[in-house]
Amino acid sequence: MDGHSVKLLSNIGQLNQLDQIEQLGIDGIGLLRTELLFMGLKQAPTEEQQYQMYKQTVEAVTPKVVTIRTLDVGADKQLDYIHLDKQENPALGERGVRYSLHNPEQFMVQLRAILRASTLGCIRVMFPMINQVEELIDILDLLAQSKKQLKQQQLDYGKIELGIVVETPAAIINLPSMLPYLDFISIGSNDLSQYTLAVDRTNPVLSQQFSAFSPAIIQSIATVINLAKQQQISVSLCGELASDPRIAPILIGLGLDELSINIGTFLPVKAAICSGQYNHFTQQAAACLKSTKISQLAQYL
Repeated sequence: MDGHSVKLLSNIGQLNQLDQIEQLGIDGIGLLRTELLFMGLKQAPTEEQQYQMYKQTVEAVTPKVVTIRTLDVGADKQLDYIHLDKQENPALGERGVRYSLHNPEQFMVQLRAILRASTLGCIRVMFPMINQVEELIDILDLLAQSKKQLKQQQLDYGKIELGIVVETPAAIINLPSMLPYLDFISIGSNDLSQYTLAVDRTNPVLSQQFSAFSPAIIQSIATVINLAKQQQISVSLCGELASDPRIAPILIGLGLDELSINIGTFLPVKAAICSGQYNHFTQQAAACLKSTKISQLAQYL
């Protein structure tokens, strides 16, 4: 890519995928879906159980980075041991950090386990479904309490980088107020598309109309990148857009620092990027930003 450097990481949902990080030459883990690690459990995993999961992950990929997304439940993501009240609009209800902040003791179990594992390698932690800086401040307070508890137990912890998953228009609008607290940002293009386009991405009737590769989403991604770059904050994207070999080069042209890709499509995406020219990617991205119709964007695929 003309010497332009971009990190290609992977999305991981099961520990049996860790061997492929080294085999495929992946730069690290850009999204560890902790709720998938917990599926099948009859009760919430203890701090020690979680620590062992993160320890295994970090040791398998060190010195490469591991990006842990805190528990993201609700809507289409359910765990047997969590019983949420019936919600008329679950996608707009108690999910992501909303659930975590409503259950702080359970949340702090996860935070302590992550902090302990951070002594073993490079860990970043990111929080899903944040809209407001107040939510982030509350999380940072719980993180500080978790560190204090570990000190009292004489348990070591290392330094972790902090980020959020940008998934809603509100998060984009409020991003300037949150950036001073952050080390990185990851764009969750799946939910960002759902909430921006007001289309349920799990609805089969609307699936043909749901296009994450649309002018509104491309503009939103560009806005996040521009806001973050003004503060020298790195930006990744971990949604399905990054796993499409036709779209990934355009995302790089928009200015992303990292892509986090599904294991199954990692090699095709890498091939599409390595066989292209960065200046061509930026030209494509610029043309896409001028497009006003989905049909216009389709010509760049």
